[in-house]
Amino acid sequence: MNNQQALETMEKPKYPMMLPERGLTPFERTVPFADAYKLVSAIGVGLMILLFAAAAVTAQGTQALMQEPVTITSSYTMPEFVSMSSDSLLDVYMKQALEASPALKASFEDWMAARTVGDQTDRLPDPEVMFGYYLNPAAYEGVFSQASLGVMQMFPWPGSRAEARQYANTLAQMRWEALENERINIQQQVMTSWFELIALSRQDGYLSEHLEWVRRLQSLTRTRFENGYASRADILRLEIERMEIEADIRNAASALEGAKARFNALLQRPAGAEIQLPEGRVDIQFDFTGVQADSLQWQDHPQVRQAELQRVAAGVAERQAHLAGYPMIGVGLEVMGSNYLMGMGNNRIPVVASVRMQIPVWRKPVRARVEQARAESRSAEYRREVVLQDLRTDLAALEARYRDADERVHLYQIRLLPRSRELTDLVLLDYSGGRTQLDDVISSRRLSVNYAISLENALRDRNIAVAELLTLFESSTDLENNDL
Repeated sequence: MNNQQALETMEKPKYPMMLPERGLTPFERTVPFADAYKLVSAIGVGLMILLFAAAAVTAQGTQALMQEPVTITSSYTMPEFVSMSSDSLLDVYMKQALEASPALKASFEDWMAARTVGDQTDRLPDPEVMFGYYLNPAAYEGVFSQASLGVMQMFPWPGSRAEARQYANTLAQMRWEALENERINIQQQVMTSWFELIALSRQDGYLSEHLEWVRRLQSLTRTRFENGYASRADILRLEIERMEIEADIRNAASALEGAKARFNALLQRPAGAEIQLPEGRVDIQFDFTGVQADSLQWQDHPQVRQAELQRVAAGVAERQAHLAGYPMIGVGLEVMGSNYLMGMGNNRIPVVASVRMQIPVWRKPVRARVEQARAESRSAEYRREVVLQDLRTDLAALEARYRDADERVHLYQIRLLPRSRELTDLVLLDYSGGRTQLDDVISSRRLSVNYAISLENALRDRNIAVAELLTLFESSTDLENNDL
């Protein structure tokens, strides 16, 4: 045996290393012990690296989930309350509506036409002019000596002309009250359309903000889904909510465009004309202290004054009917030619004065006019009572509407809306921590938005009720610079 063979015999044992007699696993029968140790070490290091990576990803996901509620809350813009007196935009639009209203212009022209009737009635009857010619005189001395010319003026019974003017003036005043009533109705229509426009605009704004909130929540839910904290059902639920809100926004936009068209129609402007809305929330209230429907008479209300003037006109018509039963007196003068009357000598011109009296012999028409006037007077009195009863009924109904809307305003503004917003914040935090379901978050946020829209609708109803109440207590303006 040489040295090289001896070295090889020392480095390589004659018998390979064997494990104890317990039996070998397939892995142990194929892998030597040293190689198995290296493999286990490598696997351990890999597992440690994976654990550290998973911990880092989990920490980032958890941090993102916990920070998201800082930006996703229940908050949305709520306009500040302002009084009606500070709503200068409404004053501008109101002036435009009154100046451009064709109905108001028509009522004004009706009054202008009625106020001229007094000048037509306050006059004497037209005089009668008479011309005669003597065809067969005893002696012919020329054309003018055989002709005659006369004039006759009839005078109605004293007081008839004054009553006729008063009757015409009363009818003109009724036209003025109709004009005032039309003005008040236009003001009420403008205010009603204005408040409806503001409420629809607020609704559109709340829904748009809710849509942005849903989109931010979708981003958060996708992050949770990627990290295994949300399901596919959560993503689908948010997509359904988004589609429902988009449909509500389209409906609200259509309603808003319709309200704009109605408002512009009152101003006689194109339907698409731009309308500037106030930034604040217009809030007007009514004080019912001392207001008793049964004790109010509404003496200055245009409808009441119109009914009262109708009763006055009927009384004047009755006096006119009585005066029509008195005779009319006429005074005349006639100038004749020298041959027209026999016996006139010395070339004297005959002048004849005459008096005529027109006596209404047939009394039946006179009695019929008197009965007609009395019936119109009774009818006017009944109509006045109907108007007063309608005003009292409207006051009671409007007071009920006002109090109902006022109760809803306080309910949503003070109790429901603040609690619903706080609830949404708390539920959102619970959802971020995995302690509640997504449906609870969506339902609480939708409830809060619905309360905000309901608050705007309640304010709209209260403001419209106040506008109609102001219409009931509106006073008719007096005629100025007129000669009625």
